[in-house]
Amino acid sequence: MTAHPTADRERTDILALVGPMLMTAALRRTLPPGSRDSANLDLYRNRVHEWVRTRIEAIPSGLRASERTRLMALVDEVLAELSSSVAQECITHLRQPVAGPSGIPGSSGPAPRAQPAPENAASRPSGTEPAPAAGRTPGIRLPSLRELSREQRDILEEAVGSRLLVTGPPGSGKTIMALHRAEKLLRAGRASKLLTFNRVLTSYVTNAMQSLGLPPRSASTYHAWAQAWHREAFGEPYPTRNADRFDIDWRSILINIRQAPEQEGHYLFIDEGQDLPTDFYEFLEWMRPTDLTVFADENQRITSINSTVRDIMGALDIPEEDIIHLTKNYRNTRPIAEVAACFHVRGIDTGIPDLPDRNGTTPAYVVRRGLEAQCAYIGQYARNNPSIEVGVFVQRKDSQEQVLSCIRDHAQGIPVQMYMSGDGQHNDAAALRMGIAGVKVLNDKSAKGTEFDTVFLVDVDRRRTRSPDEDAMTMFVLCSRPRSELYFLGSTPGLPALLAPARHLIRLAGGT
Repeated sequence: MTAHPTADRERTDILALVGPMLMTAALRRTLPPGSRDSANLDLYRNRVHEWVRTRIEAIPSGLRASERTRLMALVDEVLAELSSSVAQECITHLRQPVAGPSGIPGSSGPAPRAQPAPENAASRPSGTEPAPAAGRTPGIRLPSLRELSREQRDILEEAVGSRLLVTGPPGSGKTIMALHRAEKLLRAGRASKLLTFNRVLTSYVTNAMQSLGLPPRSASTYHAWAQAWHREAFGEPYPTRNADRFDIDWRSILINIRQAPEQEGHYLFIDEGQDLPTDFYEFLEWMRPTDLTVFADENQRITSINSTVRDIMGALDIPEEDIIHLTKNYRNTRPIAEVAACFHVRGIDTGIPDLPDRNGTTPAYVVRRGLEAQCAYIGQYARNNPSIEVGVFVQRKDSQEQVLSCIRDHAQGIPVQMYMSGDGQHNDAAALRMGIAGVKVLNDKSAKGTEFDTVFLVDVDRRRTRSPDEDAMTMFVLCSRPRSELYFLGSTPGLPALLAPARHLIRLAGGT
């Protein structure tokens, strides 16, 4: 294998290429929107890709893809070291597809995540916010295929027609792998369906699916899909239990299943599979989908009807050796992941994820007396950081309207949205602009599967406790949503009992 030039020589070459690009990107920020095209970054992008192309021409073709990946990662690293405030814009532009002879296929991809904010991020003055998420599109941030880990590529390499159970902690890429595998099926001429438990997650993945060329209806809630299947099979709505329209009586369906006509060609992905009942997996065993992949983490069970990994294995007859385990957390900073790990329930099969390498600010418990003062704090943060996406998690639905109204009062000019199941005005999850800067107010259960730049948990000292395991699982889910910053807000001085497992990892921030 050809030896790489020294890192110093490569960095010198990259500095000469990207220095003017950084200056141009900075200049663009000073120009009116209509004049920014005059500060064109295309020339510098093409120069970088031409430099990469010439360096990989001399090595064997089988090694070029990995060498291209290494060089582009080094370019990103040099840019970030030079200027975190404009590097993200440059990296985003570099990864856009390039036309012409200097273009390198497969070099496009998402922008890296923003650099960690300072410790006093919530109170920083206007004009000092972290780098904006340049080029962000709604939905999940999809890595390109070249950016996937070995364990993630194992999932993609499974043949069409497989039956897979994939376990993994938050941030390990389960939803991303579902999307990439759905794209693989589409290329093979198979239309698949991704099922999720809640509407917010369905909305969250829809835009990402469309960006991959998947049909708009490729994602659905579990309940909507079950209703459509049952109406086609039996000509009527599915039966329920306990007068609960969301508690599907799969046992009754299984009893009558022989009366249903056979349906072929189902290609299904089940995300957050631990939130679905074991009876449903017994139904899938009867149904025998042509291709089935279930993604699950039983430490994130926060629904009343759920399944363990062992339950799913037994119902679908999947042996232990056929389970694929994802282990690495790619979403959080290390300080956030360490806090989340404190709420992992011991003995769970999916295990604690490997901690990420990315550093960041220490999660904080901020004292603000009363819900209105807490919302004012969030509103100030949103005003001072207009280019990031903020998630606000509320345990009690009867508080969501108050939280929404109060944040809007204190975050003038910032989009503030809310989803609340069953609410006439805020019941449209598709209206949430997930992945776009602004504030989203969600109930705990609606937060499953989502991610935000910054997350606030309000009234954390007044959260109703249930069982120790249920409290821990809920906190594990919520604490693993933010990419960069995590704040707990409460009225009581001193760390609340709910946060005690992570007391050594959370800083205290006083207030009024």
